[in-house]
Amino acid sequence: MLTHGSDWEIGKGATAQNVAGRLTSSDIQRDVLPALKAGIQIGGSEDFIRSSLMTMAKIGGEQNADQFEFFLKYYLNNGQATINETAAVALGLACGHQNYDLLASIALDTESAQKFLGRKKVPMGMRAFAAYGMGFAAAHSGNDSFRRRTVGDLIKILEEDFGEAGKPVDERDEDRGEDNEALLLKEANVSDLRVAAMVSVGLIPLRFSETVDVCICGECVVEDPDTCFQSQVTYLMRHFTADEEFDAQVRAHAASTLARLVLAGAEMAGERFHEASNQIKLGVSDILIESLSKNRKQPQMVQNSAIIALGLMGDADDEDVDRWIRSELRSAASKGDPIGKRFALIALAETGSRRGQGETPWAGVHEVRTELLRHLSRGKQGVEPWAGLALGVMGYQLKAQGQELDSSVDKALARVTKKSRKPEDLGAYSVAIGLRGGEKPVEELVEKLSATKDETAKSYVALGLGLSRNKAVIKELQDTLEASDREPLVQTRSGLALGLLGDAAVVDELIERMQRTHSEEKKASIALALGYIGDKRSLDALVEILRDETDPESEVRDAAILAIGYMSDRRSTPWRAVLAHGTNYLAETKTLLNGKNTGVLNLK
Repeated sequence: MLTHGSDWEIGKGATAQNVAGRLTSSDIQRDVLPALKAGIQIGGSEDFIRSSLMTMAKIGGEQNADQFEFFLKYYLNNGQATINETAAVALGLACGHQNYDLLASIALDTESAQKFLGRKKVPMGMRAFAAYGMGFAAAHSGNDSFRRRTVGDLIKILEEDFGEAGKPVDERDEDRGEDNEALLLKEANVSDLRVAAMVSVGLIPLRFSETVDVCICGECVVEDPDTCFQSQVTYLMRHFTADEEFDAQVRAHAASTLARLVLAGAEMAGERFHEASNQIKLGVSDILIESLSKNRKQPQMVQNSAIIALGLMGDADDEDVDRWIRSELRSAASKGDPIGKRFALIALAETGSRRGQGETPWAGVHEVRTELLRHLSRGKQGVEPWAGLALGVMGYQLKAQGQELDSSVDKALARVTKKSRKPEDLGAYSVAIGLRGGEKPVEELVEKLSATKDETAKSYVALGLGLSRNKAVIKELQDTLEASDREPLVQTRSGLALGLLGDAAVVDELIERMQRTHSEEKKASIALALGYIGDKRSLDALVEILRDETDPESEVRDAAILAIGYMSDRRSTPWRAVLAHGTNYLAETKTLLNGKNTGVLNLK
C-alpha cells in the first residue's frame, strides 16, 4: 500500500505532508535482517518463530539465500511440528530452486528425507507443506525444465498408492504402531497431501506445444502430463471427473487448479495457441457445468468449487464459452444451495470485470451488472450483502482497467447502506463502497462512522473509507482514531485507512499511541496497523520491540514481527494471493486452512 509521494491531495481538516515511504532494499539489509536474526536468537512464541520464517520468505533475494537457508533448514527439524511445516513453505518461497531436492524428498517421503529428519516416515502434514513449498519454488522460476520436473514430482504424489489407514500400502508393519498412526491421522491425512499436490500443480502452468492434440473429454488417461500445457490440463481433468477414484476434497481443489491453469493459458496463448486455449477452456467448462446438474448428485463441496472455478475462467467477451459460463452462473445465483448462490454472485462479478479476448471484450458487463443489481434490490435475506460485495469487486476491477462505472450502482449501494441494520451487512457494503469509491455512498459511510456502535462494523466502515481514496474523509477518520482507545479493531483499521489516504501524520500518531499505552492488546493492534501502512518511519519502533528480551512471548512482539514481515515483502501482491484467489475455503484440509491457524493459508 503506497503512502508516499508529493502529489497527495489532502482533504479538509488535514495538512499536506510527505510520508517517508516504504522500505527499500538497503533498509531491509541494514536494519531488518540484523533485527530479525537477533529476534530469532532471543526466541519467542510459536507464532513469533513462524512469522520470522515467513519474513525471510517475503524478503528472499540471492544475497540472503545462504543465511536464510541455514535458519530454514534448522527449523525443518527443530521445534513444534507447525514450525517445521512453516519452514518447508518458507524454504520454497525464499530459496526454493537451490533447495528443491530437499523439499521434493520430504514431499515424496524418500529415505534421504527420513534420514535428514531422523524419522522412519515423514509425517503426512510435513509432506503436504513441502509440496506447497515445491509449488512456490517452481512458480517463481522461469526455468522450463525445472517447472516440468516439479509438475512431474507433484503428479507422483497424486498417483501414490495409499492403504486404508492413510499410509502407503508398502509401509512396513513395524512402523504402524497404533499411537503413531492415530497421531498422523489426527494431524493430517492423504487428502491433505493430495490437495497440496493438486493446488501446487495449478501454480505451474507449462508451455503450449504445437505437436500435442487437445482432448476435452475429461476421461482420457494422459501419458507424460508433465511435458506441456495441453497434457497437464487434460490429465488433471480426469481428477475432477473420476468421482469414485478421488475424494471430494481433492476433486474440489482440482476444479480451482483447472481454472487457474485455464486463466494462465489464456494469457500465455496469444494468437498462436488461441484455438487450443479456447478448446481447453470449453472442455473444462463442460465438466464443471455438468457437475452442477441435479442428476449428477455431486457433493456440495465439489459443486461450490465448480462455481468458483467458472468465475476464475470466464470473461466479459461475447465468445460462446463465456456467454455459457455467465448463463450458468446466473442460474446458480438464483437457485440451489445458499452458499453456492453467494459464491455465484462473486463469480459473476469476476467474469463481468475480466477483459475478454474476443472482438467485443466488454460485451457482458451490462448483463452481469443488471443481474447483481437485481439480487441487491430483490434478493432474499442474506444474499443482498453478497451482491453488494460483488458489485464492489466488479467496480474495482473495471476501474483498474480504465472502464467507466455506472452511477446507478453507487446510488443502489448508498440506499442499502443507509437502511442497513446488521453489522455484517454494513461491513460488506462498506468494503464494496470503498472498492468502487463513489462519492454519494462514501457520504453515507461518513454518517455511519459516527452512528455505528458495533466495533467490528465500525472498523469496516473506516476501512471502506480508506479504500475509497477520498481524501475529504480524513478529518472524520482522524476523529475516529482519536476516540478509539477502547476499540483496538477500530483503532487498527482507522489507522490503516488514514495510511491508505496518505495522511502522513497518522504514522507518528500511531507510534506515539503505541509507546504510551500499557495495554498489550492495543500495542499489538497498533503494531499491525503500522505494518499494514508500511511506512519506514515506524521501523525503529517495531525493531525495538523485536529486540526486547523482557517478555519474548508477548503478544506485542508477535505483532511486531508480523508487521515487519508485511513491510519487508517485495512482491507487488501478497505471496499467498495466488492460493487464496479462487479457493473454496469450505473445502478445507488441516494443512490448507483450519480454525487453529496452522494451515498454509493461515500463514501471514
